[in-house]
Amino acid sequence: MGFIIIGIGSIIDTGLNGAILQIISHGFIGAALFFLAGTSYDRIRLVYLDEMGGIAIPMPKIFTMFSSFSMASLALSGMGGFVAELMFYGYKLFDVPNYSFLDFGDWDVPGTKETCFHSICRK
Repeated sequence: MGFIIIGIGSIIDTGLNGAILQIISHGFIGAALFFLAGTSYDRIRLVYLDEMGGIAIPMPKIFTMFSSFSMASLALSGMGGFVAELMFYGYKLFDVPNYSFLDFGDWDVPGTKETCFHSICRK
């Protein structure tokens, strides 16, 4: 959920739209995963996968949906979470101007926390 704070803190249209998209996609993906977990429990009445022997054989459609929503939860490329995270960094990747008071320089994806911490703590 830190990406939502980054998007809101950027105070630009791209960052705010990315934050809204992340909130919506996180809600849908989380609800779908809980729904599929409840559905698989209702059908098999077992909680642990080692007791079931897996879910791919008895419920292939639920397994496929569960796998795709799990990948969406991990922000796989092309899914809602990835697009939202790309929008957070879009103003730096695509040279969108930023007039934010939180913009202290280059925000690269691997060093975002270090850059932010260094910028806030310098005197």
